[in-house]
Amino acid sequence: MDCSAYDMDGDGGQEIILKWEPSDLCNTTQNIPGNEFFDCYKLNGTRLWRMDMGQNSVAGNNMPFMCWDFDGDGKGELIVKSAPGTKDATGKYVGEGLPGYPADLQTVYYRGSDKLPTKGEEWITCFDGVTGKELASRKYWPYFGIQSNWYPEGNDGVGYGRRGNGLKGAVMKIPCRDGVVRPVCVMQRGAYSYSYALAVSWNGKELVEEWRHSSASKNSSTTVNATGTHTQSMSIYAEGAHSSCAADLDGDGYDELDVGAAALDHDGTVL
Repeated sequence: MDCSAYDMDGDGGQEIILKWEPSDLCNTTQNIPGNEFFDCYKLNGTRLWRMDMGQNSVAGNNMPFMCWDFDGDGKGELIVKSAPGTKDATGKYVGEGLPGYPADLQTVYYRGSDKLPTKGEEWITCFDGVTGKELASRKYWPYFGIQSNWYPEGNDGVGYGRRGNGLKGAVMKIPCRDGVVRPVCVMQRGAYSYSYALAVSWNGKELVEEWRHSSASKNSSTTVNATGTHTQSMSIYAEGAHSSCAADLDGDGYDELDVGAAALDHDGTVL
């Protein structure tokens, strides 16, 4: 169980966004983990909406979610990783129209031999904070299969999905591709070895990729942002922790991403 607080409906008072699961967590390999749910409550206990993340999302502490007014309209949105089977608060499956959209979302489990999500499509979805309705979805990056072994120094093949499903996130204030400085959602995957990060903004119409960072080795990294592709001799490989946070670390007025023993600059390059 986890929760966040934000003024989702724009009335000046905060709501509680509660993430909970009724059964097994992602950490187990004994049973198929139960579905994750999101509830949004006003402080008087009234529930505004509930969404079901479906049978292919990571239940437990490995599902970060960001609640913020990303587009500046005075109301909050929720951005989170989704998957085939995720339904918004209206009961509609998300991701419709995206490449790889499955025909049967209700019964298909895209899981490996340990029953953790290691297959199938992965998306990132922005939900309306007032209604819980899907506003937009796009392909998630990096997908799990970008690596076949998420712990090369140990024993972590594709059949063991816990490390590859080690997801983290934060909200960063950065200059976006359209020239506007706004809060963006940053999703990070990996900690003990490979480490990736994706910054996505919501402008009220679409989810826009601002930059993506890849640290696939100890001594080099690659960032793709608005100014092109940048290769560095530094990386955040194996420098991560079980959480990440945003703060203006260099005093330039924009946020950086602290991943533990390393940090990414506001443009996605290694600081």
